[in-house]
Amino acid sequence: GRVMALYSLVLVGSTPIGGPLTGWVAEHFGARVALGAGGVGTVAAVAIAVAGLVRRDREQAAEADDVVAAAA
Repeated sequence: GRVMALYSLVLVGSTPIGGPLTGWVAEHFGARVALGAGGVGTVAAVAIAVAGLVRRDREQAAEADDVVAAAA
């Protein structure tokens, strides 16, 4: 239930904001610009997610090194 609630929030929750915004961009600048803006937004979100995962991985590796050093 919790997973489906989060899934719905992510997919449906952004529609009330993103739908009208994309429609406005398409109306004023054209469909190509609206699709391009969506693509840029997607790439930016992926870049932020990857940066967060890399940072978390580095922190976990540093903690593991500290544990090994303390045990030695």
